[in-house]
Amino acid sequence: MKFAIPTANRMLCCHFRDCEDFTVMRVDDKNGIITSVYNEVPPLNKPWMVVKWLNNKGIDVIIADKISMWERYLFAMKNIKVIAGVSANKPVEIVYSYLDNTLAAGNNDCFYRCRC
Repeated sequence: MKFAIPTANRMLCCHFRDCEDFTVMRVDDKNGIITSVYNEVPPLNKPWMVVKWLNNKGIDVIIADKISMWERYLFAMKNIKVIAGVSANKPVEIVYSYLDNTLAAGNNDCFYRCRC
């Protein structure tokens, strides 16, 4: 399974579209261990371009704080799961919380083109 987390200063970015880069992690499905972690800078920050770019990288799950419904829809069209409303933390800790079923996700009150 492959995860992508929008980050700024190596922490979860508060808004999907404002991230500096994405922390990408591959997890061994058999034993639930992160096998690789790296950061990549996205292309132009247009929702459809970022979705296509992450889809081409084989991302299965996006974990974010605020992300618009439009962006969620675009990811759903590519069968990429979106977890939103997650509090800022280090990406590795977020993914391990997800794997342990202890990740707290909240409401996503973000609307398209908002500047939260």
